[in-house]
Amino acid sequence: MLMIYLSLLETEEQKNKFEMIYHKYAGLMYHEACAVTKDHFLAEDVIHETFLQLIRIIDDVRVDNSKELAQFIKIITHSRAVDYVRKLDHVQPEEDEVLATRMAQTTPDPETIAVDSESFERIVNEVMQLSEIYRAPLSLKIKGYKIEEIAKILELNSQTVKVRLHRARKILLASLEESYES
Repeated sequence: MLMIYLSLLETEEQKNKFEMIYHKYAGLMYHEACAVTKDHFLAEDVIHETFLQLIRIIDDVRVDNSKELAQFIKIITHSRAVDYVRKLDHVQPEEDEVLATRMAQTTPDPETIAVDSESFERIVNEVMQLSEIYRAPLSLKIKGYKIEEIAKILELNSQTVKVRLHRARKILLASLEESYES
């Protein structure tokens, strides 16, 4: 999942910052999300939404003070978790039994693994539905090519590649947010 998040970022500095946050604070985020949602699966959803929010504001995130950063990460994760639980409170009564059953589960079962695989497939399908002018540079970027290399491979100007990557990320991010909100 980290590679997908990183593909949504533009600069190497943003990627390094996000990757550091991902590796260093994912456990804290999970702990905070579980404390609010009381459910492993809901906590994962909260963490995903929090990472998407961090991607949107990555340039404004200060990483020079680890205590401040940890507190910031904890606050936005907590806020996302509370919002997520509030959304669940609006669920129809007949669905409460399904939610109670889901919340009682603590370890992933084969069905959950299949759902995670389905989510991955959905993301891949979203990428595949992009117009070719956006999909090609994004696919190469995900595979680790640098902008100059992508420009050379696709016989484009490097600035054109940057613009297309930026637009592809925006389209993909909006599409992912829409699918998770529904």
